[in-house]
Amino acid sequence: MGISQTPMCDDIGVLISSDPVAIDQASFDMITKHCEEFKHYNGEQTLIHGEKIGLGSRAYEIKEI
Repeated sequence: MGISQTPMCDDIGVLISSDPVAIDQASFDMITKHCEEFKHYNGEQTLIHGEKIGLGSRAYEIKEI
């Protein structure tokens, strides 16, 4: 954006997946859990649509390594 912005939340780690919808769902869930401000964004409809058109699954399992 060409400007310095204040982070919305602290570093919550790195996620890896071969499923683009699952990784986005997991990221969305983790950020909304840690950041009150982010809860106002409605990304759920995009994730539902991605699963519906076959881009991946919203189901995920987080494994710490």
